[in-house]
Amino acid sequence: MEALIYISRAQRLFTREELEEMGEGFSARNQKRGLTGVLITMGDHFLQVLEGERAAINELALKLAADRRHFDFKELFRGEIPDRNFADWGMQVILLDRRFLLPLPEVAQLRRELDQELQMARPTREAIVALILGLPTLLKQHELKP
Repeated sequence: MEALIYISRAQRLFTREELEEMGEGFSARNQKRGLTGVLITMGDHFLQVLEGERAAINELALKLAADRRHFDFKELFRGEIPDRNFADWGMQVILLDRRFLLPLPEVAQLRRELDQELQMARPTREAIVALILGLPTLLKQHELKP
């Protein structure tokens, strides 16, 4: 089992509807590839975690790096993981954009922490992973779907 974590910047700001439509398409395609994970959008930043078999990760990474919807593609981590962290999620899109932000103090705090991490020249894998891994529990506590 392998994981890929990357950040990138969107070519433009997408609407909520566009992001949700993209998420549905990503989810369907990634499920066919045996990939799971999460895509977090924040303004013009994308942060994504993908989990699956190495060949599927490698194939998708090449496509992502060439995708014209975003630029400044930076891999934060690529390597083996013992288990999936997002096995129950398929491929979810979480909108942490101020335009769509859920009215929960914990989500607002997560947004501030991610903003701080993205301001760093190169966020650490540990910091990004710790923030992202808390999302499923946070959303379940508040009975929200990503």
